[in-house]
Amino acid sequence: MKYTAAVVKETLRLAHVTAYIPRHTTKDIQAPTNGPRVPSGCPFVMALAAISSADPAVATDAEEFRPERWLDQANSKTLSQYQLPFGIGQHYCVGSHLAQAELTAVISELASGYKPTVDPDVEWVDFPIKQPKNGLLCKLEPLTLTAI
Repeated sequence: MKYTAAVVKETLRLAHVTAYIPRHTTKDIQAPTNGPRVPSGCPFVMALAAISSADPAVATDAEEFRPERWLDQANSKTLSQYQLPFGIGQHYCVGSHLAQAELTAVISELASGYKPTVDPDVEWVDFPIKQPKNGLLCKLEPLTLTAI
């Protein structure tokens, strides 16, 4: 199940649940590197894709689907810091652990009994979140067991 959990995390890394999270500052702050002063109450957005792509663990192959990166101990710390599909801080999704457990269980169950196929020529749009333009039709073909 570790690999299946890595598949779920990699899927959430590439296909964000939401494009951004709106926030506002709770105190005056000074932006880094001589940036402007930002007053308390100023609205801003957290662009999750921008945060995700800044991760050094994915710098060389950010667009590639590679679940193995989540199994590498050297990457695990930065991946956890930069990949925020369920938000961060006091507004973190309380159902995130349940959602990930359910996704892992369903994918594991489907993979053990079916071969999924999708149309490789699906057209994707990237805004506001990555999604198939006209839906993603998936066919599940039952796996047949043969005696040895």
